[in-house]
Amino acid sequence: MNDPVARAEQMQEAYHDYFIGRGGRAARSVANRLVGGKDDLTGMRGPYLQALDIPNWSDQSWESFARSAQLEPHIRRAFTKIGFERLYDFQERSIKSILDGDDTVITAATGRGKTEAWLIPILNRILEDKRCGDTEDETSVKATLIYPTKALAQDQLKRLLQYLYRINKQLKSDQQITVGIYDGDTPRNVGESGSEGYLNATFRHFECPGYNDELRKVSGLWWWRPDSK
Repeated sequence: MNDPVARAEQMQEAYHDYFIGRGGRAARSVANRLVGGKDDLTGMRGPYLQALDIPNWSDQSWESFARSAQLEPHIRRAFTKIGFERLYDFQERSIKSILDGDDTVITAATGRGKTEAWLIPILNRILEDKRCGDTEDETSVKATLIYPTKALAQDQLKRLLQYLYRINKQLKSDQQITVGIYDGDTPRNVGESGSEGYLNATFRHFECPGYNDELRKVSGLWWWRPDSK
């Protein structure tokens, strides 16, 4: 598109659609009330409030879904102890889709549980492989999680540690799931004492379940370095 005016109008329309949200009934209602008036929604000063549709809860309990989906018992028990009572509909559909081997894109508002929608089938696959002995070695990578910011990666690591602590408590040491993080703060080519200091600081920051000064009770954590094989 070579016409700069037409291009600007297209950009304005795209921003308007993004701003009001196409999926929210309340947001559309606000926009409709402004049609034909003096003010345009995108020209108003904030603060703004955007109404989003709330996901629907599933009709079945977490225990019932986990059994029907044939999830590994360790996952079912761990998430039950954490406090899961039921999932959203989109979480159940996402889990089933991934378990069936389909490429899956998950979209939901912030804080609606997207992480659990893809994490549960990943953990399930890892436990299945370990149970069947289908692993290359104890540190083989089964999933790579990529985040756009370091802060988000750190926040997600905290959640992963909470889940893995519950799951790994039920497993033998050689069957436990490991997780690592690689970012700008990950030490390179450190000795044993340096590694322990790094992990100590990490656990204090995350309030890792099972943390103690000797690092003996924390299971399921390792860190990746560029020179690791």
